Order: sequence, then structure tokens, then C-alpha cells
Amino acid sequence: MVAAVRRKTHPTFGVVITSVAILLFLACGTATAQTVKADRLSDRIDALAHGLLSRNIAGVSIAVARDEKVVFTRGYGMANVQHSVAVTPDTVFHIASISKNILAAVLLQLVDEGKLSLDDDVTKYVPEAPTQSRRVTIRQLLNHTSGIYSFTSLPEADANERLDLTHAQVLALFKGKPFDFEPGAAWRYDNSAFYLAGMVVERVTKQEYGAYVREHVFKPLGMSSASLCYARMVVPHLASGYEMEAARRSTQHS
Repeated sequence: MVAAVRRKTHPTFGVVITSVAILLFLACGTATAQTVKADRLSDRIDALAHGLLSRNIAGVSIAVARDEKVVFTRGYGMANVQHSVAVTPDTVFHIASISKNILAAVLLQLVDEGKLSLDDDVTKYVPEAPTQSRRVTIRQLLNHTSGIYSFTSLPEADANERLDLTHAQVLALFKGKPFDFEPGAAWRYDNSAFYLAGMVVERVTKQEYGAYVREHVFKPLGMSSASLCYARMVVPHLASGYEMEAARRSTQHS
């Protein structure tokens, strides 16, 4: 089971989830964990997977770890329905906006290192951020209360996901859009805000975001199979993503 962090519409910060990948941890040192037989474990995981597939999920990859050691891996369903490609333990899944947690963790690391404050104005690090003379903090970027228009709300957002755009081109997508609300006044899911947060990381660390994450997150955690993907990047064993529309399954990402 492998994760791929994908940057959509921009070459550094976004992600996408396709099918489902699950990692289960058995409690260490408990009598229950020690007595679970391999065949019983397999049966229980099989039942869990088949239950998920019955909900119109295309495919799922499941791993079980005990005492920091993976003791079970298996794929279920399809990684690509059109071509009848089955999910295996080596199938790569985009993790979509789950990667926002990674970006938040990186910024908190920088806070711990004294390199920035969550209450700093984003323009302290990204002067060209289109805040329209409003004070927008890094904290507001992370908790979706900045009020900045999200570029994924644009009618052409799906097409934009397939493009490799520069920072300037991405900022231009929402530069002239009115704020949804005054910073801190309300909440609305906001990909533009997280894009700016990623730019803050680059300006503070003086590294490309993907390179910084590989060095300071993936490598220390032993995530040797995780990677950041770009719009035109070819990823071996990559699963396609699907969404339900009018009771039919359609391809969302590939």
C-alpha cells in the first residue's frame, strides 16, 4: 500500500485520493493481539474489505501492522475498472487533501523551530499574496477562515487540475476574486489558502516544497514509497479514482 501526494494545478502542494487505502494497527503486547491467528485475521480483513466494496468502492488495499512490523497486506477490487487492473499491495493511491495534514505538520515544525508564527501575516513571507489589503494570518490559511476565494470553485477547476502552472499563474486564478467573507469571520473550505501556506514553506525554508517534505517528513519516517506527483508525472501502479454520478461509476482521476 503506497501513498502518492499529488500537486494539482500547481507543481508542489495538492493531492487526490483514488479508491481506498487502509492501514490497521494491532495493539502491541496484548493477549488479544498475540493470539490472533493468521487465518482468523485474514478472514476478518476479507470481511471488512468485502463490506467496503459493497458500497460501490472500486478498490481497497489493506495492511495490518503489529509491533511496528507489517504482518498482513492484500488488495481487493479494481485499481482501474476499465482495464480490469486489480488492486495489489503495491498499488499507489493519491491521498488528495489528506496531504493538507502534512502541510500543516510542516508549518508547525517551522513554528517549533522559531522560524515563523501562526499569527504572522501571510504577506510577510509571500508579499504577492492576493489578500486585497486585508490581514490574513497563516493560522487562518490552515483553518479555512481566511475568506480567500478558492480556485477549486472556478468553473474550469477540473481542467486546471491537469495543468502544471507557475505560482504566478495559480495566484492569478483568484487574484481578482472577491473574498467570501472577512478574514476570521466565518469558515469555508479553501484550497487557495493552502496553496499560499505551501508557498510560505518554500519562502521560509528556501526549498521547493516537494524536496522539503521528502527530506523532513518522508525520509525521517521511513516513507520510502511515498512521493509527490505532478500533473504530467507517470506513476507506476497508480490507481484511478472514481466518483458516483446518477447511480453510475465514472472516472474522476487517472
